[in-house]
Amino acid sequence: MNRIFFSNAEAAIIKMIQEKATAQQWLSMLKNNGGLKSEEDKWMGLSEWLESNPKRPINKDEILRFIRLNQIQIEEVLLGNRESPEWRRIASVNSDYYQTTVNKNRFFIHPQNEQFIVFDEKGQGLSVENSLKEAQKYVDDYVTAAVQVRNLTYTTPGTNNHKTLILSVPTVGGWNEEDFSHYGDIADGKAIAWIRFSETIDNNGGKVLVLDEIQSKRHQEGRKYGYKTPENEEDFVKYQKAYRGKAERLARKYGTTIEKLDNNRLTESESQELNKLLQVAASVIDRVPEAPFEKKWHELAMKRMIRYAAENHYDVIAWTTGSQQIERYNLNQAVNASGMRGFYDKILVDFGNKYCKRWGVRVGDINLPVGDNPPIRMHSIAITDQMRQSTMQGQLLFKEINGRIVHPVESEKTKIADLLSDMGAKLGQPIVVVEDQKELPIDIQKNIPSKQERDIRYPAVYDPCGRRVYFVLSDINNASEAATLFLHEVVAHKGIEGLLGPQKARVFYNNVFDGLDKSTQAMLIRKYKNRYRAGAEYVATVAEENADPSLLAVIINLFKEMLCSVGINVSIARDDIRVMLARSRSRMAQDRSESKTLKSQRESKTQQNPTRRRNNSYTISRCLTHNKQRSI
Repeated sequence: MNRIFFSNAEAAIIKMIQEKATAQQWLSMLKNNGGLKSEEDKWMGLSEWLESNPKRPINKDEILRFIRLNQIQIEEVLLGNRESPEWRRIASVNSDYYQTTVNKNRFFIHPQNEQFIVFDEKGQGLSVENSLKEAQKYVDDYVTAAVQVRNLTYTTPGTNNHKTLILSVPTVGGWNEEDFSHYGDIADGKAIAWIRFSETIDNNGGKVLVLDEIQSKRHQEGRKYGYKTPENEEDFVKYQKAYRGKAERLARKYGTTIEKLDNNRLTESESQELNKLLQVAASVIDRVPEAPFEKKWHELAMKRMIRYAAENHYDVIAWTTGSQQIERYNLNQAVNASGMRGFYDKILVDFGNKYCKRWGVRVGDINLPVGDNPPIRMHSIAITDQMRQSTMQGQLLFKEINGRIVHPVESEKTKIADLLSDMGAKLGQPIVVVEDQKELPIDIQKNIPSKQERDIRYPAVYDPCGRRVYFVLSDINNASEAATLFLHEVVAHKGIEGLLGPQKARVFYNNVFDGLDKSTQAMLIRKYKNRYRAGAEYVATVAEENADPSLLAVIINLFKEMLCSVGINVSIARDDIRVMLARSRSRMAQDRSESKTLKSQRESKTQQNPTRRRNNSYTISRCLTHNKQRSI
């Protein structure tokens, strides 16, 4: 599926013919074609990055990587979309446990002393139950409550399939976390807008997406009280100190303490001055942490629902009128009533007309049937085939560039860089991606042999001092090769355990061991003493000898399943996996050797620091351009 939103700056860069320019030239081009929106730049820091070294030449792919790593991220929580837990039994060294993933959240059940302890993915204990069935029911009830749609009394009569979509930005400060009604308890208080919606069928049999509410508590309060910034945070400290200093002087004057200072004893001017300082300091406390889309949150919400309608095959989007909102919430005050009409009847209608003009669509009205009751008249937008196709390719976060829609098309280099960054984050392996060898650190360049032949490439270099891998984009052919190189590097320097993590590596080797016949198991246990070591040595032996293709296929499939369990779901050739598994033996041998060295050092009580010795030579990954054979 294509991305729901993409950066204005990204779309503008992709549109440019230029492949390389100085930082200052990129910045000028972005400003000239309208691709650098001030609010997006404020949160992304693109202009600051370009201005920090204006004369440095930058490739197009490099600037696109910066944008994708730093652009505003929109995360979503969908209430009403309940999934049923599907439990898996996981083999473990001490005892088996149970795991499920529901609505992107993981839960675990660990048997202990004839009881069953329920944990969330953060390791926090949720409940202790007397049976596995009761523990699983607890998770089922917990998930049901977590995704329960709130405020169902404020929905349009005759609709069904009620849901709420909360949009949040993970990089903003948390706020209002105790406010259950306005979803402050969701996404750590980082929600910037939400949409409560449902569906129905119109008189023509069309499927209608009904928006019952679009709101942003954060930005409504921010508009009312202001936003917290580093500058006004300093003002708070300044006024707080001024208030305390003034109060201390008055307390000394009247022979009392600040806590017992009585306004009745102060003169009118003293009381006014003290209260003014207190009010200024208090006004900063009421301010809301800054967040993107300060004035455009409703546009973001409407764009998201247009995409939701397109991908879920709705024919029409409808939303309530201001009068219906006033009646629903019983708003008698003229100010509140005017605000509802202004938002639902003016602001949303104007945006709908302006945004949908490109597809030849305007906001109209629709009469929704409500059983035997009179129909409900709402604002509406028809979802045309052209609109559906366009929005499914992604939408700009902010206003379009010079009135044109630009959908980003990823270059192969960008795909490779994004894949490597993603794998590095998931596996906790520090990496650096560079365009070509000239961008490698000088000390690494010196360790790369001079090219004697034109068909020799050096796509990856492991730096043992920094324990990071440098990947050279110009020497990598495609994303599949990049993924394979990455896994080879991790296994070579950290082993299978370093790749999968200690627990999952143990599960992998134990699963291999458990699949063997009893006589083979007994032989391995006599030689290696435990299941884990036996499984690990057996895997390496089978991979090295490559004599039993059917057995090797089973092991490779188990390994690929474990890769998927840590979030690595990429296409890797079976022979590459075989090589990785075979090479794991040398890593195990090195670990045992170093372990013995450390033990010897401790026993001899030398003054040496018992830390793992590092190989201080760089490891160069080499491969031939005319085939996929590697010597890594």
